[in-house]
Amino acid sequence: MTIPLSKTFSGLALALALGLAAASPGAERVLRVPDLTISRGQSNWLALVLDAQGDENALGLSITFDQTLLTFLGAKRSSAATNLSATLNVNSNQVALGRLGLAVALPAGETVPAGATTLVEVLFRAAAGETTVTTPIGFGNSPIFREVVDAEANELPASYVGG
Repeated sequence: MTIPLSKTFSGLALALALGLAAASPGAERVLRVPDLTISRGQSNWLALVLDAQGDENALGLSITFDQTLLTFLGAKRSSAATNLSATLNVNSNQVALGRLGLAVALPAGETVPAGATTLVEVLFRAAAGETTVTTPIGFGNSPIFREVVDAEANELPASYVGG
């Protein structure tokens, strides 16, 4: 039986991809921004939530948004992050481009408890107007690259889910 070479490599690539996907860790570490409603001309806080596995010590990321529809007003540690003695660094150098950098770090050796934890709250004001609009909030790598690390600064796998 003769099998075209291109089909063999395609099948092998698919089998390898499926095998690698099956070998991925079962528990999911997710950084997400839940949906948020802001009336035109009003302000509201956007939560940054970590679905933690219990071994996370620090994270860095950038939130992306449509700067013609949302204006960044500020960011703060959540009460949970404050209770964990976390430090928040905000890089707002690229907000005019719709990119906000956030870095959160716990003290050396400390970790975020397993479960959903709001770490940061970001204040946005919606642009004035009459019509209702929907705009996504996403994650990017500028000005701060996406990364989650453990207490020894080892990178941990994570998914990022925008709203």
